[in-house]
Order: sequence, then structure tokens, then C-alpha cells
Amino acid sequence: MNKADIDTRENRVAYAKLIAEVWTKPETERLFKADPRSAAIKAGMKLPPGLEVKWVESGEAFFVRTEGGKTTLELLLKPKPSDLSDSEIDRWSSSVALSFMPGGSCSSSTTDNGS
Repeated sequence: MNKADIDTRENRVAYAKLIAEVWTKPETERLFKADPRSAAIKAGMKLPPGLEVKWVESGEAFFVRTEGGKTTLELLLKPKPSDLSDSEIDRWSSSVALSFMPGGSCSSSTTDNGS
């Protein structure tokens, strides 16, 4: 699985919008926590078959990890900012999406442990 097929501008924009929706819509939060892959696809992310998607509470915002031939996309879910209204969060998701460019806040890790 190629990282470039996962770490696209379109997926980063969809991720920012997904997190804003998780923060403002309880039904989206429930789906994201129960089935992050389905929530990501519903938000517009284009994900290759077989890619595991999980949410994490700490780490990089959008982290592609490959270990032992298995690729996982980790999506960071921080607590909702208490000082922002839902409309401010919606505006935030649009503006922050522009900063999600390859080489920006994204990271990746490739490890081959022989598995």
C-alpha cells in the first residue's frame, strides 16, 4: 500500500471536516469511535481496500504507519475545544484543512520487523 495514495490533500480536508463533525454531532462521534474507517469514508476520504483506520487520543493528526507489511492510518481525536462554538468549529475545519499539506503536520513510519 502506497502512503501517497492515503496522504492526499483531499483526505486531509475530509479529515478536518470529519473532526469538526465529531465535535459538533454526537451521531458522527459515535460512528467515528465505533468504526473510524466508515466514518472517514462517509466524510469523503478515499481509502484503499485493506487499510486499517483507527482513532487515537495522542500523537500526530494524520499518521500513516507501516509495520511488518501492514498499513494503518491513525486519526487523532483531541477533546473539543471548550472555547469555540459549533459555527466557529465549522469555520476552523475549513481553514485548518488548508494547512494539511504533505510535509506539513503529517508523519509516517515504516518499520519492517520481519513479520
